[in-house]
Amino acid sequence: RRFTELDEAAMWTGMWRGLRQSAALARPRLPALLPNTTAASARAFSAASAQRTIKLPHNLEGVLTEFRASKTLSKTSKGTPELMKARVQNVLLLCSDYDSYTFEEDGMLGELMHTEYSQHNLRKPPKIERVTSVGHAMEQLEKEKYDLVVSLLRTQGETLKLESFVNEVVKRDPKIPILLLALNPSELLSLDSRVDESMRVNVHKRLRYEELSQVADKTPAAAEGGVLASAWLWPFLWQGNLSLFTAMFKAVEDRLNAYDDVKQGAQVIILVEDNVKFYSQFLPTVYNELIKQSAALEDEHMSQTERMNRMQSRPKVMLCTNYEEAMDIYSRYKQETMAIITDVAFSRNGTWDATAGIDFIQDVKAERPELDVVVQSSEELMREKAEALGAAFIHKDSPSLTLELRDFFRRTLLFGPIRFYNNSNQVLAEANNITSLMRVYANLPEDVIDRVGRTNMLSKWFRARAEPALAKHFRSSIYPDDFHDFKAQGFDSERDMLRHWVITSMFSLRNRLTGAVSDAQVSDDMTPIVRVGKGSLGGKGRGFRLLHNLMDTFELRYSLPGVELRVPQSLILATDVFDRFIESNDLLAPITRTTSDAQIEQLFEVAALPADAMDALKQYAERVTSPVAVRSSSLFEDAFQQPFAGVYQSYMLHNQVPTKQERVATLASAVKRVYASVFSLEARRYAEASRLQVTDEKMAVIIQEIAGREHAPGVFGPSLAGVANAIDFYPRPNTTTDDGCASMTVGFGASVVDGHSAVNWSLGDPTVTTGKPSDFMVLHLPSEAGVSAMGSILADTTLAKYPVEKAHEMGLLKTVPGAAPVHPLVELQTRDAHGQKVVFTRRTHPATKPDPSPPALSELGIEQAVRGDALPLNQALSFFLQLGSTALACPVELEFAVNLRKQPHENHELSILQIRPMPQLISDSKSTKALRFTYLPSTQQAAVTSRAALGHGRFTGITDIVYVPPDAFSAETSEQIAAEIGQINSALRRSGKKYLLVGPGRWGTADKSRGIPVSWSQIDSSQMIVESSLPSHQAVPPSQGAHFFQNIMSFGLGYMTVDDRKGSEGEEAVDYAWLDTLDKVPSDKPLKYVKHVRVEEELEVVCDGLSRRGVIMKPGKDFDTYIAQIDAMMAITAESGSL
Repeated sequence: RRFTELDEAAMWTGMWRGLRQSAALARPRLPALLPNTTAASARAFSAASAQRTIKLPHNLEGVLTEFRASKTLSKTSKGTPELMKARVQNVLLLCSDYDSYTFEEDGMLGELMHTEYSQHNLRKPPKIERVTSVGHAMEQLEKEKYDLVVSLLRTQGETLKLESFVNEVVKRDPKIPILLLALNPSELLSLDSRVDESMRVNVHKRLRYEELSQVADKTPAAAEGGVLASAWLWPFLWQGNLSLFTAMFKAVEDRLNAYDDVKQGAQVIILVEDNVKFYSQFLPTVYNELIKQSAALEDEHMSQTERMNRMQSRPKVMLCTNYEEAMDIYSRYKQETMAIITDVAFSRNGTWDATAGIDFIQDVKAERPELDVVVQSSEELMREKAEALGAAFIHKDSPSLTLELRDFFRRTLLFGPIRFYNNSNQVLAEANNITSLMRVYANLPEDVIDRVGRTNMLSKWFRARAEPALAKHFRSSIYPDDFHDFKAQGFDSERDMLRHWVITSMFSLRNRLTGAVSDAQVSDDMTPIVRVGKGSLGGKGRGFRLLHNLMDTFELRYSLPGVELRVPQSLILATDVFDRFIESNDLLAPITRTTSDAQIEQLFEVAALPADAMDALKQYAERVTSPVAVRSSSLFEDAFQQPFAGVYQSYMLHNQVPTKQERVATLASAVKRVYASVFSLEARRYAEASRLQVTDEKMAVIIQEIAGREHAPGVFGPSLAGVANAIDFYPRPNTTTDDGCASMTVGFGASVVDGHSAVNWSLGDPTVTTGKPSDFMVLHLPSEAGVSAMGSILADTTLAKYPVEKAHEMGLLKTVPGAAPVHPLVELQTRDAHGQKVVFTRRTHPATKPDPSPPALSELGIEQAVRGDALPLNQALSFFLQLGSTALACPVELEFAVNLRKQPHENHELSILQIRPMPQLISDSKSTKALRFTYLPSTQQAAVTSRAALGHGRFTGITDIVYVPPDAFSAETSEQIAAEIGQINSALRRSGKKYLLVGPGRWGTADKSRGIPVSWSQIDSSQMIVESSLPSHQAVPPSQGAHFFQNIMSFGLGYMTVDDRKGSEGEEAVDYAWLDTLDKVPSDKPLKYVKHVRVEEELEVVCDGLSRRGVIMKPGKDFDTYIAQIDAMMAITAESGSL
């Protein structure tokens, strides 16, 4: 490009002036590259080596290290290998066509097995391939991999030669189990030489196959007695029960998996029986009880992963046929053995022994006298010997053999419901799951609590439900010895302390199982999240589930001194309720005919919520009478890169109407208005801009108690509230981008997210703050005389705004001076089954009575709270930001509230009210990474220069400029300005044009004195947004926590904040005088305050997301010549160390 001497002189003058200031301009310490949601950048962001100024306590650093290493939120499943790794999935069945009809209907055994597995809620049934000859079987074994061979002893047209058949099979697969299925006893006796006339068999294969299954290249060593002794060869007798196939398959799986699964907590049932007929009858009954017990977990509320883990960790049945094998199994799984079922007579040392079973039980009982054992024999004389050893007895020839075995599982091993009896042996109560047990146990008479506490009843029941850790937890406690200090712990008796200890332990388990979510039918006032309906919990709901899991998994509630960390309990109407509401009221068609938000609200107000949602609201209104928030939680809300922040409605309800019916009606009305906001004009416009269909949106609704308190009569809210960001887009000289930042105000944080004034600071340096609140918001509670019927819901949802000076009078910042207690006095700590801290909360233990004399309170300044004078606020926020960013694999933003303590025995409270991903700002492409600069030219070359720009790269296609001259702005004119901008925006949207938007103050703020209160629909065609200083020469702090800011960032809009109060060269500037010289674009309606101009050439708009520099070049002044070349030379000169 050719340029004049004046241009050249100006360029070199500017360059050398910049070099003289190289200490400040030449490659200063730059913020780290902003992470996006790619895996590499997520790992880089969450790495422990991130550059942060703030230091966390060792315990919180340990939590971060543990979480980053574990990549999981469940301590019960952390690092747990897969259970039931070995599965019977492919079976080769050898039998004749004729014999197959004995146990098939129309030859469809596969379909029957599918039905059998489905009825028992088992995984996919094995595929069964049937062949009719030994030759065909060998061909299949060579072509395909099978997990199991089942052979009848007769094949098509010939009798099976067992030894030859087995020898051919093991040549092809030495480790494959072979199950022989005889259709009658005589057939088995004639063909299997190992079975004697009494149908007894001696099969000893312990560890020969199970351990070798872990080693792919090893085969079993040959055993004495030939191939029939060395092969895995099990005989079974068909007795007309299709469940025998399931039992055979499961018996093989248990043998292969027990070695690994018991290490993960699986229990073992040893079945010692050498009679083929009896174990073929016993095994289906045993497995039927085990499968029923697994199916009972359907009544338990837990995550699908936990449910699958527990179904897979059912007890393993070890079938043994001789004394040595039984002792070997018991010796290896001694502590994991939950029961033994044994015959009396079987082989010992290769010889049949009439008392081998009695001797076996004597040896076992000597070590574990509490172990449940049942002896089964055809000799009645053995009953007395069995009972003398503390074992139950079942007669093998009893017509009720199966029923007695089932009774053993249910009454002795406590499979099924748990029942509590009175002194007359009458059932007082029973429970089918943990939630019902908590309720039952809470109301048991003290004598029953005492009696149950002296037994292993609870331990057995939890062991049967695949919770060995909690079973051991209860079994290891000694009642009443461990509960003698009940008075010191604030309880009335050992029984009272035992009751609360048991309930709290069960509550801790249940929350881990559910992932903090339970259905309304099984919830109580301790449930973190109560779900109504199916479908998603929405964006906010997912965040709350994450936060509750983090709190529970890492014991965070009292992890910092003097502050209680909290996450609100929530009732969530899942997206399925929204779908049913729209469908059952046939609302989609009428919505399309509405022309205003008021019409949509009226349409929704008269519609009926689903019955289950109304039932849940009634239960909630019965329990909760304090102020509540009814919050939107849609699928699009808080999503990566499309957060929809602040687009939908939420309501604050004082919830003080006189009757339950009115509270329910108010809640229902608020829910319906949240639903209506999905179809508001603003939401539709936002969805269109996001290239989404509003009809694809699904809305969940969160109802939760507001994190606040009554500070003065009728004045409710938090003491402080605000927003914290993991990334500080505008770091101070002594802080880093990774330190994060926060904005906070007095009262509700709505003023922060709506763009009102607040105190702002870097978490890395809380001693330096900018800005201060000018007003604050609280919720007014009506006096008793003022409480009336519901009336309009809008009257129940308005936050009152006051000047910040009134905060002192209302007592929001008054607190008890001095250090708060480490823990509330009412808390009793112990450890649960997984080694986690169990806390007796106020909900399960009577609260300590406050001191009748009111404590002396002192005023806490908001800057003091920022500095950490009262509570470690910066450390807590930084910790949650780092933890949440690791969990979401991207930077996050938090909304929080602080309640200062009002009593000496209280802690301050910090509640995390929302977590959401921050938008991605920088691409990983090579072209954008190369676009870096720090030099800013004068207004001779640039229309706008900024040191606080967001976005990265070139913003192209802009020829239109919409701007507000600073002298046209005032608090009185700001709304009219917003309307005029919306008018221009609509016209440009229709023509498909993008534009540059420039004006004084903050865009999108609700505070009309600080900027222009545009909505998203009024600026949705803009491509770059510029904020300059106010006409009063007041610099507005850059917006980081406002919903408006989040949304413009998610759309990839450029954003520049310009402090143009000095106006000298090298500083930031907006050349409004130059804008005034441009040609105006004609408007359909006259514009009083806003100007719309157009340039012939595209504006060159460039942002460097690392240095935060941004420029908008004037036509004819290209970026490469006037900035890039100068910046490169400055960098080279600075690196060489010469000027």
